Amino acid sequence: MRQILNKLIYIIFTKGVIKAIFRWKIFSLSSFKIITSAKKNNVFPKTIIDIGANEGQFSEACFQLFNKVKVVAIEPDKKTSKILEKNLSNKNIHIINKVVSSYNGTVNFHINEDSQVSSVLQIGKDRKKFFSKSKVKSIKKLPVCTLDKIIIKNIKKPILIKIDTQGLEYEILKGGKQFLNKTKWVILEVPLKKLYLGQKNFNDLNNLMKKNNFSFTTILNFHNVPKSNEIMEIDVLYTKNQ
Repeated sequence: MRQILNKLIYIIFTKGVIKAIFRWKIFSLSSFKIITSAKKNNVFPKTIIDIGANEGQFSEACFQLFNKVKVVAIEPDKKTSKILEKNLSNKNIHIINKVVSSYNGTVNFHINEDSQVSSVLQIGKDRKKFFSKSKVKSIKKLPVCTLDKIIIKNIKKPILIKIDTQGLEYEILKGGKQFLNKTKWVILEVPLKKLYLGQKNFNDLNNLMKKNNFSFTTILNFHNVPKSNEIMEIDVLYTKNQ
């Protein structure tokens, strides 16, 4: 009940939210919060790499809240990708259907009933506990490659990378050292609960970002456990050191 009340307060008293709900093709309150918070921290990219784009929630928010940006949306599941393409058909977007990780080849991808939580990794005990309807309905063998192997033409700086891949963030960063060298900002979804088997924690991710010459900037958004005030995930911003 408290979570619902907090959302309503944010929607009512935050400028632009109600208008966005009615005008955007696909609206996500989480994406709205992340980008508005990022802008307050002087994040103004020309190119956004949306890894784990799902149906285009974050990409749509980028088009609406940033000025004249190009989005490269990476979504491995073709069924979900078709919805993404339909939602953003009139936007400056390039869609790539691949899993991004630390190697090149193929990988088993777990398709969940809720497409937002589909992952290479298997569901962990806390996700099963918090989300009783989280169930894998199929497993597909999909192409996988590193971020450094993905060819993106006509890329303009500064670059923002957003990674929301249900526990695979660490592997993506491992395989993207060259790309990270030319990137100014990274937004990561970081788990604080055991949501997926084999996921890395905040310390692992933070240490890897430091090795790639990024500094922790701020927390952009919190995700709470349903019916609880416990925080299960946070969205964090990293900025390249000058």
